[in-house]
Amino acid sequence: MVPVILSRFQSVRMLALVFGVFGLIGAGAAQTVPPKATGPMQNTTPPAPKAPPKAPSPQKKSDPAAAEKQQVAGTLRTSYSLLAAANSAAYGNHINIALGEVQAALAAVGAPEVAAAKKAAGVLKGHTATFAKTIPIHGINLDQAASDAMVYQAGQLLNGLETVLESQKKFPAAQPHIRRAVKEITAALTISAVVAIKGKEADILTGAYVLLAVANDNYAGHQNKAKGHVKNAIDTLEAGVLSRGSIAQKVQAMRDALAQGKADGASQLAGPLRLPQPTSDVCVQLAGALIARVGPLTKGSVTDELSKAVMEIGAALAIR
Repeated sequence: MVPVILSRFQSVRMLALVFGVFGLIGAGAAQTVPPKATGPMQNTTPPAPKAPPKAPSPQKKSDPAAAEKQQVAGTLRTSYSLLAAANSAAYGNHINIALGEVQAALAAVGAPEVAAAKKAAGVLKGHTATFAKTIPIHGINLDQAASDAMVYQAGQLLNGLETVLESQKKFPAAQPHIRRAVKEITAALTISAVVAIKGKEADILTGAYVLLAVANDNYAGHQNKAKGHVKNAIDTLEAGVLSRGSIAQKVQAMRDALAQGKADGASQLAGPLRLPQPTSDVCVQLAGALIARVGPLTKGSVTDELSKAVMEIGAALAIR
């Protein structure tokens, strides 16, 4: 199904063309009206014969099936790019298997080409590496966090696509491949959660807090609300660490508190627009991905605070 926004764009474009043609016709007519004679001499030369109007060129009929295929293939290729840009070595062999399933789904849809998706993955991987160096966060491997975020996003896209295709009974040959890709992505993220997240929830949430703090303040207050919910979750997690944790854990809790304070101080000094807007949006998106990854490993009030933070981040990105 072609998105409504596309049909509206085409309508506006068509109106612009129509009014442009009318404007040209009007201008031409105004220039060809002969002036009235003001003296006895009158031009009796007959006007040149007008050329017959051109027949309007037949408009191509839209092909809903082709548009639908293009949309599905586009979603699959975006997912492929996200997976190919991830750090596949950190997930066992699950990412490579998921890539194979996505490619098989593209073949089943009738659009097996993935060269452009591979090229996009290379660009994305380069941007991610640059971003990780630009905004270092103490105690967090931002490269791996960004990799997790890309894998997570690919899983969300594929899961949503499979749900729609199943409900509409479209592209049945592609659906099993998409389901298997989602299963492999889930397994990959489970490995990452065990290795990189379990026991480090507060540290990772501190990273999300810092990302929200360094982002621009032009998200209608949603970014700051999300930051407040994340801070509440961190405080709850680290209250237990400070009272019962090991010395090393207590030291890390103090560092996390300092990192939060430094991020807030830097954001107040730099003003509301601190970063190029695309970079700011990536900060907010990555913060949301980090929070979403930690959420399932928490419980009680911490889970509630993180759910609210994710909702605020969604609202923040929706207005950009």
